[in-house]
Amino acid sequence: MTFGSENCLFSFKTIHDNQLHTKRLTENLIYLIVTGNNYIKIIHLALVILTPHEKRESIMHAKAIVADDHPLFRSAMKQAIQGVLGNNILESASYQQTFDLLKQHQDVELLFLDVNMPGNDGLTGLTMIRSHFPDVLVAIVSGDESPAMVRKAMDFGACGYIPKSTPLPVISDAVQQLLDGEQWLPSELFEQVQKIEDSQEQAFAAKLAQLTPHQLKVLQLMADGLLNKQIAYELGVSESTIKQHVSAVLHKLGFNNRTQAGVLFKQMLQVE
Repeated sequence: MTFGSENCLFSFKTIHDNQLHTKRLTENLIYLIVTGNNYIKIIHLALVILTPHEKRESIMHAKAIVADDHPLFRSAMKQAIQGVLGNNILESASYQQTFDLLKQHQDVELLFLDVNMPGNDGLTGLTMIRSHFPDVLVAIVSGDESPAMVRKAMDFGACGYIPKSTPLPVISDAVQQLLDGEQWLPSELFEQVQKIEDSQEQAFAAKLAQLTPHQLKVLQLMADGLLNKQIAYELGVSESTIKQHVSAVLHKLGFNNRTQAGVLFKQMLQVE
């Protein structure tokens, strides 16, 4: 089964299971544990042993953003992924800061996005980022572990879903899988998520993905209740341009009026 954005394919796999019992890995891990080294060093050693040199160099040069409004959680996330990414990790505390960082650092490959961060407005932030920065892998980070929420995030373009209760070493493993172009979510949720089928939600997500970034922004402002004249002022363009965008949005989404489009947009992207 595959779902979510096109730049990552979903599959569950254990990282190099057949190599975990090699003599070299076992001896070195035992040594680090016995001598009191922390798990980050242990993870780093496992990566060095199990990852081919070329791939390891690529992963260590990947840049990521940890976007969360809680400093302590950002610090914990950085600690979890530094063993994989080194120091190529940026931080943001709001949706707008995250968006600005993505514009400034166009080499960012991976974004950890807190779904409840200020400015996100449910999954609207996810859809906007996926539209403006389609090459960036977005992993949703949330305290909500409900299968329905996980499925919705994946349908609207997330490449991964990381509950905030996830152990830090597991997050490190998830980073490798995401950078391999695969999707990731906790294995204990997979079967429940797989059983959820919301054809309306999935159809709307597919139509939403057809909108250009400008059209998506116009739809967002329409859903907020703004008139064409107000949207034009907000975006600094002519009202006739906005009318063209509105017509294109309604055509692509299959609606006859803006109220229907705005209501469904809000409904589909809201989170509990």
